[in-house]
Amino acid sequence: MNTASLTTPAAGGDAPALRVDHPGPRTRRLAQRLARTEPPAGLSLGLTPHGLFVESASGAVITDVDGNRFLDFVAGFGSVNAGHSHPRIAEAVAKQARTAAQAMSFGSPVRVELAERLLAQLPDPDDYRVLFAASGSEAVEMALKLARRATQRDQVVAFSGAFHGRTQGALALMGRWSQRQDLPQTTPGAYHVPYPYPLRSPWGPDPKETTDHTLRFLQTC
Repeated sequence: MNTASLTTPAAGGDAPALRVDHPGPRTRRLAQRLARTEPPAGLSLGLTPHGLFVESASGAVITDVDGNRFLDFVAGFGSVNAGHSHPRIAEAVAKQARTAAQAMSFGSPVRVELAERLLAQLPDPDDYRVLFAASGSEAVEMALKLARRATQRDQVVAFSGAFHGRTQGALALMGRWSQRQDLPQTTPGAYHVPYPYPLRSPWGPDPKETTDHTLRFLQTC
């Protein structure tokens, strides 16, 4: 695939730029309405009390409902790596929607071509297969099943603070206690260890000492 052809087009106007203090009046009103319609566990504003309500987005620039413009460094957690509203991607989505909107339980030429092009990026494509998933949580669930089937072991290690998803199996690996609070251990055999990151390690700022402590912690799991 020629990724250069997917270079994000420049969005007009300067960013970041605030027309009003954030959160603006329309943002605050929408946040109140959202609180009455979505549960607190939802991710719409679940990661920050000062989230955005998007009016439009182009490239790396998001314009909110109050006219404030922000630079997006999240990229949809990897789902909009080519930028928001990329014209080629928007046209491809519209074209597919006009042709067929769903092909979960049967094949389609575009589905086969996509799988082939993904496999072509690997050194030994015949040794791999593609499984399309609807979310990161679903991909983690599949990874759990594959790992346990391949190793015939049921114990899994995850890092504290990590985000793996909020479906039942992935939630057991969730390193954020707030996401698992008041829920029983739905998948036994999941262990959490501190990530060997010197800046936030409970064992101090020395990289070697942090790594050594993490390895010893792993051996006790």
